[in-house]
Amino acid sequence: MSEKLKPSLREEQHPLIRQLANVIESCWQQNLDLSPFSLPKGLGYVEGRLEGDKLTIENHCYQTAQFRKLHLELAKVGKNLDILHCVMFPRIEYALPMFGCDLVGGRGQISL
Repeated sequence: MSEKLKPSLREEQHPLIRQLANVIESCWQQNLDLSPFSLPKGLGYVEGRLEGDKLTIENHCYQTAQFRKLHLELAKVGKNLDILHCVMFPRIEYALPMFGCDLVGGRGQISL
């Protein structure tokens, strides 16, 4: 059975969250030699409900020689809450800091 392709969640998100997600992935692609990072089956794209609202989560994960995991997660809760979660986990052989950020958009505002 073939899996139905879904459009990227970012097209439904707040424009600033969509723009940052695009910039992050573009920066990774231009500056790092990306390889896929395997996610457990069913965790790349998840749909469910949270307190009565539709919940959609989309995960993108990569790895490189310098980073054991690059994780970009987009989430949408109902019609009014958009989330971008980004974490970069360096490999222990490199003196790099761990980086993480979360942006939450709701009611026309973005918070870090």
